[in-house]
Formats: sequence, C-alpha cells, structure tokens
Amino acid sequence: MEDVEASGKTVDEAVAKALQQLGLERSQVDVEIISEGRTGLFGLGGENARVLVKPLSTEQIAAE
Repeated sequence: MEDVEASGKTVDEAVAKALQQLGLERSQVDVEIISEGRTGLFGLGGENARVLVKPLSTEQIAAE
C-alpha cells in the first residue's frame, strides 16, 4: 500500500481524509505532519494543514 498525502483545515481533518482514502484505522498508520497550517487574516492568506500518512507493515501492527 502506498503513502498518502492529504490536506485539510486542521491536522485532524487531513489525517481523517488520508485514512478514508487508505481504508485504515489510525492505529494502522504512521502520520508525519508536513505543515500544521495557519489561519489567515479575515480568511485570506491561510494555509491548510498537510500530512503524510504511511501504512504500517503487518509486522508492526502485530507487535502492537
């Protein structure tokens, strides 16, 4: 399974989108935060949060 990069208004929203694409649970992936995002002034100039979600190998899942 491949890594998925996703974005959202918050880190949690971005992770949720990536998990939905992968069809996995949070405990089955490793999350790397690329950018936590930021709000802009009056809604302008803001930046979405971005994450890279990597599925764990079956060995890593079994060990937990």
